[in-house]
Amino acid sequence: MKRYRSALLFISFLLFLPSISIAKEEILILKPITVTASRIYSGSSHKTHRSVDRDYSLRLDNSLVDSRTRGPKGVQDDISMRGAPFEETLVLLNGIRMNDPQTGHFTMDIPLTRLDIDRLDIVYGPSSAYYGSSGIGGTINILAKPPEEKPAIDIELEGGQHDYYSGAISINMPVSVLKNKISFEASRSGGYRAETEFDKIIMNANSNLTFENGYIDFMFGYLRKDFGADSFYSQFYENEEEHTDTTLFKLDANYRIDEIVFRPVFYYRRHWDKFILDRNRPDWYKNFHKNYLYGGEFDVIMKSPLGDLSYGIDLTREEIDSTSLGDHSRDKLAIFFENRTDFEKWFLDTSARIDYYSSFGWEFNPNLGIGIFINPEFKLRASAARSFRAPTFTDLYYVSPANVGNPDLSPEKAWSFDLGVDYIKDGIFIGATSFVRFTSNMIDWTRTGSSEVWYARNIGEFDVYGIEIIFRAEPHKLFDIPNLKKLQLKYGYIEDFNKENVTSKYVLNYLMHNLNIELAYETIFGIMQNWEFALKKRIGDDHYFLLNTRIYKDIKIHNWKAQVFLEGENLLDTDYKENGSVPMPGMWITGGIRMDF
Repeated sequence: MKRYRSALLFISFLLFLPSISIAKEEILILKPITVTASRIYSGSSHKTHRSVDRDYSLRLDNSLVDSRTRGPKGVQDDISMRGAPFEETLVLLNGIRMNDPQTGHFTMDIPLTRLDIDRLDIVYGPSSAYYGSSGIGGTINILAKPPEEKPAIDIELEGGQHDYYSGAISINMPVSVLKNKISFEASRSGGYRAETEFDKIIMNANSNLTFENGYIDFMFGYLRKDFGADSFYSQFYENEEEHTDTTLFKLDANYRIDEIVFRPVFYYRRHWDKFILDRNRPDWYKNFHKNYLYGGEFDVIMKSPLGDLSYGIDLTREEIDSTSLGDHSRDKLAIFFENRTDFEKWFLDTSARIDYYSSFGWEFNPNLGIGIFINPEFKLRASAARSFRAPTFTDLYYVSPANVGNPDLSPEKAWSFDLGVDYIKDGIFIGATSFVRFTSNMIDWTRTGSSEVWYARNIGEFDVYGIEIIFRAEPHKLFDIPNLKKLQLKYGYIEDFNKENVTSKYVLNYLMHNLNIELAYETIFGIMQNWEFALKKRIGDDHYFLLNTRIYKDIKIHNWKAQVFLEGENLLDTDYKENGSVPMPGMWITGGIRMDF
């Protein structure tokens, strides 16, 4: 293992040396950030009161997001932001909420192949005033690539250590004015240690009909995962096994009449799960779960005397049919509005949402944000917002030898306050944000001793404060090194005011320090290399370092494009854990090719 790591690091060093030479290259322009957690298109990160981030690499581990992975390569991720547990992070697909009503462990089971994703828009801070429950720590909006107007085929093949193989294909097939895209992906691994093998299949179909005043878009997706789940849910059972599949239907439209835009959306998500506590005794304890999330939204965007206005209604039903949780359902009705008013040197964002749950009643969540332009490059921003989280079906009803839910749980409620500054000029972006969040009725799984069962309960107040710093630059302008394409630094610090004398399963496991540095440069023969360095420290644990790299070469032959790549994850072979007692992989080398026809 050390021999392979040393060889890869040596090759990377040799590639880096020529990158410091002077070469004529096109200037890299930083693209504006679209704040898609808002229902009103803002166009630029400099015109919002929120701390935002756009990621085209489709990796969350180089951002301030805490991707608390149990299983790598998309097996299972618990997404946390600003020290909030994973259940308090809102996940959207093209602006439609995907949070699983059974448990947040399944929220990232989204049936998109790697060839279907355009980018990830990350918004730090509360969003319940826009989208309701779970928007406490932050929001991740996954933007899918729309079907193309011309026939095209994309193929990606990858393989590497731990008996890992992956293949994906996406085919664009337009028929007159109807654009169509269908994608498949399959991946597998024998596992980086015992009981960590996986098999995964994804299929996605997307059709788009565009006409003069709008469009109609339809999406169908299917995801199947079978994997070993060593210690995923309890350290007492190392031979856990899980099988899941997810089905998604989405139909949405956008129709404009003069200056008014109407946006109806209909969606249906079904998630099935089979869980075996001990695969050596499969009939001893086995669970089957099916949950459903379906409903519709109707949103109107228009100009008003006060600025840009959006308002609408959201109707959703959540159901579960489970051998261990029983059969339950709840309905949700919400109305919302958002208004954006621009003045000469400042702007004001106001929004509010009222949610009614058939299981626990009403929740009202307002948001107020303001931005002040000191000059065209320098902006101050501040916001105050209320948010909430409804307990999941697992929080309420789950019963197993290791975990017991609580049907008397109350929703979490939080107030958040942000103060930040942004500077943008000549390809440089610097953003700094301080925040504080006061949460009541905090939900966590706790126990008083290591041999005890985990119980879900409202643990009371949990208040945190922190800072976030983001720096991006075009190094060729700063350092006169044209081949240095990207330099990015992100740092987050979080601390809580009050810790209870209990063993916490999720809440008291946040990243206290989170430093990420990313460097990209061009080497000899047009070969590109990206480095990602991270320093992370969880509350109560020691710090650890991670180092990843990606080396790739773009090739073009006539109208065909290809990219050959080599990736190395955890090159330092660090021993670390992100979630509970699950050890993460050591160094993992993969390589492959992507072709566009």
